[in-house]
Amino acid sequence: MTMRSKLVQLLAAATLAASAACAPPPLPQQDASDNDGSLDDVPVARDVVRRETSRSSNPALLAVRPDHGPFNGGNTVVLRGSNFVDGMTVRFGDAMVQPRFQRLVDANRVEVQVPGGAPGSVDVVIEGEGYRSRLPMAYTYDSFYVDPTSGSIAGGTRITLRGQSTNWTAGSTVMIDGSPCNNVMFVSPNELACSVPAHAQGAVPVTVTTGAESVTVADAFTYYEASDPNSGGFGGGSIRGSINVAVLNYLTGDAVPNAFVYVGDNPVVTPPQSGVTNMRGQLTLSYPSLTGPVSITATARCFASSTFVSIDGRDATIFLIPYLGMVPGIDCGMGMPPDGGNRPPVYAATVEGELVWAGAREFGPNRWDNIPFPRANERRVAYVMTTTSNIFSGNPDPGMGGVVVEDLMRAGVRGFPYRIVARPTALAVYAIAGLERMDTDPPRFTPYVMGVARSVLASPRAAVTNINIDMNIPLDHEMSIVLRDLPAQDMGNPNRFAVTNWIDLGGEGVIPRPDVALERTTSTDPFRLVAQPAFSGTLTDARMIVRASYGTGSSFDAPESTVLVAGITSPDETVTVRNWVGIPRIIEPGDGGTLDATRRIRIEQGGADPDFFWSVISQLGSACNVGFYLGDVVWWQHHFPGTTREIGVPDLSMIPTLADMPRGLYQLSVCGIRVQGFDYNNFNYRWLNQFYWTAYSANAVRIAR
Repeated sequence: MTMRSKLVQLLAAATLAASAACAPPPLPQQDASDNDGSLDDVPVARDVVRRETSRSSNPALLAVRPDHGPFNGGNTVVLRGSNFVDGMTVRFGDAMVQPRFQRLVDANRVEVQVPGGAPGSVDVVIEGEGYRSRLPMAYTYDSFYVDPTSGSIAGGTRITLRGQSTNWTAGSTVMIDGSPCNNVMFVSPNELACSVPAHAQGAVPVTVTTGAESVTVADAFTYYEASDPNSGGFGGGSIRGSINVAVLNYLTGDAVPNAFVYVGDNPVVTPPQSGVTNMRGQLTLSYPSLTGPVSITATARCFASSTFVSIDGRDATIFLIPYLGMVPGIDCGMGMPPDGGNRPPVYAATVEGELVWAGAREFGPNRWDNIPFPRANERRVAYVMTTTSNIFSGNPDPGMGGVVVEDLMRAGVRGFPYRIVARPTALAVYAIAGLERMDTDPPRFTPYVMGVARSVLASPRAAVTNINIDMNIPLDHEMSIVLRDLPAQDMGNPNRFAVTNWIDLGGEGVIPRPDVALERTTSTDPFRLVAQPAFSGTLTDARMIVRASYGTGSSFDAPESTVLVAGITSPDETVTVRNWVGIPRIIEPGDGGTLDATRRIRIEQGGADPDFFWSVISQLGSACNVGFYLGDVVWWQHHFPGTTREIGVPDLSMIPTLADMPRGLYQLSVCGIRVQGFDYNNFNYRWLNQFYWTAYSANAVRIAR
């Protein structure tokens, strides 16, 4: 296996169409200097009446709402105008909107997901055969964005501000609608973190001041009083006599009518302790003795049940996972969800340029003299890739154009050409070069030098050219990782350790380093992550992220525990990893056991408590994974505080339209999760995304019903 294939396998599977490398370039922009702000002239007869008729019948763009958003795109806006039709091409500046992420609402509205763009204002254009409408400077790319974008009115939500060429310092201040954001932490010139103050409900501006310069992003953060309207969960304060519930489909976001909701451990309760949602998926349970904390369950025919244990939030938005496979004895129509048919494509971008080495030839290609001369069966080779958006995501396969060998006969103008497939967004392009030994299986790659090109903007179906990368960053630093206070083993497992790292470039994403990751069966000695770059030059503002895992077997299955350490400022540090989440031991039913008449699941915690547990009972197994397997049937999800040790799986067969778990085999997974700034009574579904986890553990058993 080559170094390139190893990197590609260790990153996530490609999600963009690889064929986009051969896709035609974007449509050329027409000269619109005489544009009236709504519609460019198109070739029509000179008769004035006919010309006006053409104008009135062609699609015309009049407004973009909202008219600003993050520089890395991904947010949704609505284009407003007239005579909109399916199949229009939409552009923000030179960046085309992915056809897959464009939805015609009606003749006056199109909903689109904005592509990435450089900070500043751009024209927005719609075009098709015979028409083109341009709205000048209609959309502004903000120079920074806030993550997460929403939080409770009680305050305390820990946010991260990620900028593009923002040059923030340790003296920068952050204001939330005029009030100071608390505990500001300087991470890098492009990244700050702080805790938001309490505030009334609504969207508010966020301002960052560095010296004499202040930059404000309007509506950058939204306070909610009830549960988060976008991400779901709980909120609104303590339960005092009533609880408002909305039940939504996890995959589509649609309301789930006729969902059964009940309070407590026993589903066989009568109203007002239970009820059924209306056509909008909504229900209010109200009675004088209803006070928090309570356990509340939502379930529906052909959906997994979901229980929140001991929670105290009076407004709830609960997502239910539809069955993704066939369930014996339960008719759910198709069983499997439709694959979308002829869905619009998702296009990648291409990035090309040259890898440039310094040397005697100032304006021509030079040899790779900062890498040792290859011996027999060795070659000098470089692998070119782009940053991933975060440590859990991946990229399309960059293609063979990202494998560059030292061959002066194939050199370009100043260096050695490359051409790769890339996800369309704001990113960085990097290359790692070294010696590869070809007589081993897989070939053994030793990195020596790297180069990074920053602030690259790749758009769907576009070719980004002349991205030359100076290969002048020696990989001669070493980070030492020490593991301490490990959680206890469960029946001899976990039994293996893995340590890896990423170079964090803020809003441009991260550079994975699986080529220097280490796996061992002991943790006595430090883990030395070699071949790291100095944080200087193009990497001056970089930070390191380290992940340490204590898992089972070569695939690091459960039982396992993982800790993430972010914000490391130097590649020469010794990082001590502590704060492990203890591994939950599933006591009842045990591995191979049966869910008995008590219908109870009991655990013990082999170490420090998490913030909360997430338990999943499914046919195929989805431990600590919100992207459930296609064909899986998730039967029940539980969310419960980190101090809870027992949950129930009631028999639902006494409830009209519902059924008990079919007899068969299931995987029972229990995950302990820790999230910075977590508040269980303001639970948010975003906390189920690994992107927000600072530490987690998992265990799983096979059970029968």
